[in-house]
Amino acid sequence: MHSDQPTTDPQNEVFPIVNEQDEVIGKISRQEAHRSPHLMHRAVGVFILNSAGEILLQKRSATKDTFPNTWALPAGHVEYGENYLDTAVRELAEELQITANPKDLSLIGKIIVTEPWEKEIWQVYQYQATTEIAPIANALEVSEIKFVKPSELRSMLSDSAVKWSDMSRQVITGVFFVETPAEKFHSLPIRP
Repeated sequence: MHSDQPTTDPQNEVFPIVNEQDEVIGKISRQEAHRSPHLMHRAVGVFILNSAGEILLQKRSATKDTFPNTWALPAGHVEYGENYLDTAVRELAEELQITANPKDLSLIGKIIVTEPWEKEIWQVYQYQATTEIAPIANALEVSEIKFVKPSELRSMLSDSAVKWSDMSRQVITGVFFVETPAEKFHSLPIRP
């Protein structure tokens, strides 16, 4: 879902184009990546868990270029020349002002997610907060933050009144709500 409103997302950002084996084969602007379903680019997603086992969700700001005003995981695009892990750390700082040590991010796996207008390969991490964290939303990126129990997450996903970033919905479903999560995740090479 593209926004018709002005966006604060820089449309001239450059992303790597990758093949089905997640090998870089070119580069593309953010604007073109979001209009090229035949070309795949990279993204990361992070499941942040607090000490109570609740999962952090964020509502994307109204100025996002895709899926504005929808619930999502903390996530972001890998920029050309950047690796997945550095992107995950950067996105946590940019979106939520969380300073994460890369060693504290555990790899879950990769999943390919698609929309009629774009195709992304997500490398997904888990960040288990060792102390109580108080994320602070960057208003350009996030309008609301909340922690939810896994059972509440399932209810939110099935509630048609709750608007979701479909990319995050695909990732969450692939991690939590398929019989065998490994079936949903691809056996693609894991990259730093």
